[in-house]
Amino acid sequence: MFKAFRITATAALMGAASMAFADMDNLDSFRALSAVEVAETEMVATLKPITVADEASAAKGVLTAGDRIAFELSGVEGAKVYILNMDSAGTIQMIYPNKFVEGGEVQAQDTMLVPAQGANYEFKVSGEGGSEVVKLIAIDGDSNTFDALIASLFDTEKTFPRAIQPAEATTDALSTFFESAGDTKIRNATLEYVIAK
Repeated sequence: MFKAFRITATAALMGAASMAFADMDNLDSFRALSAVEVAETEMVATLKPITVADEASAAKGVLTAGDRIAFELSGVEGAKVYILNMDSAGTIQMIYPNKFVEGGEVQAQDTMLVPAQGANYEFKVSGEGGSEVVKLIAIDGDSNTFDALIASLFDTEKTFPRAIQPAEATTDALSTFFESAGDTKIRNATLEYVIAK
């Protein structure tokens, strides 16, 4: 999970200790969340190790406390990008856009790195372990309806906005949007990783 723990802009990827595997149904529902009407261009996402304790483990999606990572995306030209993370306790956070970078603009390039090189924040792994799922969503064309949905689902006053409702309600609302997107073209990708104990 991501949490700003210094105002200078370090974010933490946190697993919930006591509930590490307690919310598998919510993780499964979030993992299955996918757009019905997808854009012609596929979005591809990878977890990019920046500074990690064990390169081989990180390459397999197993991270440890203190690892620093980013997300590398391709196939995003012409789209607005959103990144959501669900931790093992079922907490959903919007990690991009966030208070450090507004986002919201249509991507002029086909590739992007989040956080970008030189950004004033970073993603740092912390917590006591568990599975996490990242949903990367790119909206082609008019994103006003999706922006309004995000504003209603997340506490946008937070550095990395957390879902206001429980995970099931948030996932259901996102799923309903994806199923009835109309002319909105959506690109989406899913990444998974484990925070080692």
